Amino acid sequence: MQEALDAYSKATGTTIVCSNELIKGKNSPGAQNTSAGDALQQILQGTGLTFEMADNNTAILKEKKSTEKSELQQNRMKTNLEEVTVTAQKREENVQEVPISMTVFNEFAIEDRKIESIQDVASYTSNLALIPKGAITYLPSIRGISSTIGTSSQATSIIIDGIPVSNAGGFNLTLMGIERIEVLKGPQGTLYGKDTEAGVINIITKQPDNETRGKAGVEFGEDSKKKYTFSASGPIVEDKLFLGVSAKHYLLFDSRRYTKSGKPYQ
Repeated sequence: MQEALDAYSKATGTTIVCSNELIKGKNSPGAQNTSAGDALQQILQGTGLTFEMADNNTAILKEKKSTEKSELQQNRMKTNLEEVTVTAQKREENVQEVPISMTVFNEFAIEDRKIESIQDVASYTSNLALIPKGAITYLPSIRGISSTIGTSSQATSIIIDGIPVSNAGGFNLTLMGIERIEVLKGPQGTLYGKDTEAGVINIITKQPDNETRGKAGVEFGEDSKKKYTFSASGPIVEDKLFLGVSAKHYLLFDSRRYTKSGKPYQ
């Protein structure tokens, strides 16, 4: 390395500025039949060094670790950032190009977080809350905006495959066979109509196709909890008619309401 730099400096009249530690132990492939600037680049090729011209006759050698690190970080970002497609505006778009504040859960996020109800969606969504309105109904609130208790209308609607569910009982739905959930925050009346002053929970179910799929699950827990789930989809007539079904059976024994013999408290 030192011999190649000395030869270059003698041939071009360029002063090379560097520390001995910087070039110690490094080997150079040398340079042949090229211009002065290209020759120095060839000499430094594969050494992890680069140079900067202080003036026409002085070259300062330095490490190029920062550049390599920046390129590595950019490559990692390109690898890790997957394109998320949403239909918030009733057409397929990249989520980064949609001018709507939203939280999106894809199929993998739904399974990873064990999202099985709208209440679970609220647990993982900022500015979304479900206020109990009765035994099986909830009053949704997005950014603090909700309808008045006692009214039949809602400030937030659930849309399932393009079909609105405005009734308060819809917020007690069990979610199975879901491909994507989009929580749109802010008024959405232009695209989704009434009952969307606060926002929309847009649910897209998995569509069956020519591939046959099936999934079953069993869970047991305290208080004699038992949960059985099953889903299957596939073609009935290939490329023409498809079928998809999902089912869940849930049992929970509340020990606080029964005696040790299994009889209810009077």
